[in-house]
Amino acid sequence: MFNNLFGKKKDKFDFSDVTFISQKAKTNALLKIAKANKDFLFIAWFPDTLHFYKDCFSANDIDPERIIDAKQFSGFKVKERQLIFLEHFPLRSKEEELLKNLPLKKVTVYNSLDEALFSSFGSERIIELLKKMGMQEDEEIKHTLVSKSIVNAQQKIAEKIIFENSASSQREWIEKNIK
Repeated sequence: MFNNLFGKKKDKFDFSDVTFISQKAKTNALLKIAKANKDFLFIAWFPDTLHFYKDCFSANDIDPERIIDAKQFSGFKVKERQLIFLEHFPLRSKEEELLKNLPLKKVTVYNSLDEALFSSFGSERIIELLKKMGMQEDEEIKHTLVSKSIVNAQQKIAEKIIFENSASSQREWIEKNIK
């Protein structure tokens, strides 16, 4: 009852973010994972993401039915399968709503710094800095500070939303709901 009474509120889910400099590098990493392990399911928040990755999977002889629309997703598909989200939804509450009935503690999300969620917080400067430091495009960034930064960004976005407009892509969602 008194857990975290005076401490920081614990997140319901442990989000593990795997982030790349570009969409191309992210896509290549996801294709490699999909080819290596048939037990993975991939979840897309937006129709444009769903169609893009279904096309990529088909072009690489990977079953495109392994990519599922988050709106159509239900827990029965999870049994013994691992999930990878193909992006974050801009509102953390939407992610938690989907995940609340699943038997998961850890959630993996693949991101790229050129996605709209990151771009709306100035990721262009971060990309430049990482390249100057010698980071290769196919290298992944996996650190709790990245995940915490994403949560903070989602909270800032949530504070600005009065009414949510639906969209077919993360970029369109950001444009319709924030700008």
